[in-house]
Amino acid sequence: MKNQGRLVWVEVTLDAILSVTAESTVLEPDSVVARDLLTELGGAATLNELKTKLLARYTQSQVDAIFSSLHITTIEEFKERMNLFVQFLYKQPPPFNPADPANKKNFPVTLCVKFQPDLNVSDALQNAKLCRSVKTQETDFRPEVSGAEVKSPYVFVTVFPDTAAVDNGIPGLTAAQIKANVQNLFAAEGMLAHFFAP
Repeated sequence: MKNQGRLVWVEVTLDAILSVTAESTVLEPDSVVARDLLTELGGAATLNELKTKLLARYTQSQVDAIFSSLHITTIEEFKERMNLFVQFLYKQPPPFNPADPANKKNFPVTLCVKFQPDLNVSDALQNAKLCRSVKTQETDFRPEVSGAEVKSPYVFVTVFPDTAAVDNGIPGLTAAQIKANVQNLFAAEGMLAHFFAP
């Protein structure tokens, strides 16, 4: 693969099927309740009081957006708009049953493995991210499989030699801390790091 004059590659690719037990987070609608917003808030005599009560429930940016869209300057104008508080209620989901065949999902995935000869973490992470960028641009994939959202058809794994992680290999860190920190760093980027002892 080539990107902007720089070559990147993966040493091993492996097509696999990832079998998981998944619990759906989709809730079935039950009912909708609509009430007068000002009544829901307990009333307000001024715009400042209204803003204060709204801020007890919503963020500053949400309250600012409300007033920006309404274009109101007095509490009377707010009352004339008949603003509603709308609440969507959902049915309680049934208890999760991991043995239910409907909760078993299979996802096709391609493992892309890169080998790093040393503990040059910044280079390894940069190369992995560049490789992921190129591979993702090259491939069309279905954004939904088996009812689940798929963010990427690839799993990127960078393999470090186990001997590279030694006490003070990164100043002040033990070998175990180095491994944990490197793995957390890659995990934050949606990738995996593994230390392998041949």
